[in-house]
Amino acid sequence: MSERFPLASLAVPGTGSPVDGTAAITLSERRPGTIADIAIWDEATDIAATLGIFAIPAPGGVVAGPGLVCLSTAPGRMTAIAQAAGLADRLEAGIPLDDGTVVDQTHGRAGLRISGDPAATLIQKGVSFDISRFAPMSATNAGIHHMGATIIRLADDTFDVFATTSLANSLWDWVTDAAVEYGWRVGVSVP
Repeated sequence: MSERFPLASLAVPGTGSPVDGTAAITLSERRPGTIADIAIWDEATDIAATLGIFAIPAPGGVVAGPGLVCLSTAPGRMTAIAQAAGLADRLEAGIPLDDGTVVDQTHGRAGLRISGDPAATLIQKGVSFDISRFAPMSATNAGIHHMGATIIRLADDTFDVFATTSLANSLWDWVTDAAVEYGWRVGVSVP
């Protein structure tokens, strides 16, 4: 896998734009080893064990396993984001073509973790749904600002946002502009 990440030149740890010497928002580039989109058309196919999770998430839900989050993007459609490389290959080997398919998106997506007390308010600036109704461990594909993105709410104050790599700089520009009033800093990258 290439070691080039789309936000590496922008998301430099220690940089930022604090307000009065403080930064309420921390931005960290996500650098997962695997991002895989999964489509299952045979509901009897049990891929939970292959993924290493206890159950497949309900639509809009997120299930975490060791070194992995799996989110349901639609009925029969999931995205798995793993710390380690090779998950897409394991899934392709474990899911017969008659039951589903796997598309490795590792090099096609750029990710950004947004954390801090005002993270939900920051995200609300760019989405057209009520973020307060978007519970922790929920996920959706939605527009954020003018970009299509996958938004995962991991906790009350922590979100992961993934966009196509061609929109990585636009995502960065929007988030850093939207975070100016809170002050922001760049943390270390997250696998």
